[in-house]
Amino acid sequence: MTLLASMLRMLNPLKKGQALTAVIVLYVLCGGVGGYVSARLYKFCDAKSWKRATVATAIAFPGTIVAMFMVLNVFLTVVGSATAVSFVTLFLVFLLWGCVATPLVFVGSYFGYRADKIEVPTKTNQIARFIPDVPYYASPPTSMLIAALLPFGSLCVEDHRWWWKSFLNCASTGLYLFMYSLWFLGTKMDLVGVLPVVVYLTYMSMISMALGLVCGTVGYLSCFWFTKKIYAAVKAD
Repeated sequence: MTLLASMLRMLNPLKKGQALTAVIVLYVLCGGVGGYVSARLYKFCDAKSWKRATVATAIAFPGTIVAMFMVLNVFLTVVGSATAVSFVTLFLVFLLWGCVATPLVFVGSYFGYRADKIEVPTKTNQIARFIPDVPYYASPPTSMLIAALLPFGSLCVEDHRWWWKSFLNCASTGLYLFMYSLWFLGTKMDLVGVLPVVVYLTYMSMISMALGLVCGTVGYLSCFWFTKKIYAAVKAD
């Protein structure tokens, strides 16, 4: 959404502070959407620890990003860097996370758990089907490294355990982005000192994690939608 706003000239991409603020605000406001989707999928899997799932949705990814940023900011403050973030700014970010994003996740989860369970067009067999042997390139971790493979490949080999494969195969895009950032650091950038390198790698780690999470989610939801549609269109016992 931030990129779209920049393309429509609603944001100036040259003003890094403006774009970063837009990213943070949009992420905070989307907490309800994340909680709702997480709750619907968790309920579909007949899982019982819904409180733990809701808390994980609220703190797992943002908590990791905040922890990485806090450690980096400590180093920047110690060396007196001008890019160090003030305590007031950090406190405001914590307020957004704790007082806006997290409650929105719980509100979204509440409506998600109250919604009807996602229905599938066929009955699930209680006895797991035999999974034929698959080529090495269609099994993790090789399939994760070959990011160009479609997540639907698991369906083609009649593997009903496609859940994590569909996520990890697409989430590996984040790994490729981080590897590219390492190549870019070694060949295109001329950073002096250890601290600039640490700052660059920390930010690229955050971006790679976020990209991997987004791509993995898209891959999983696409597979889930595809599976429902294909089984609704064919007759299966």
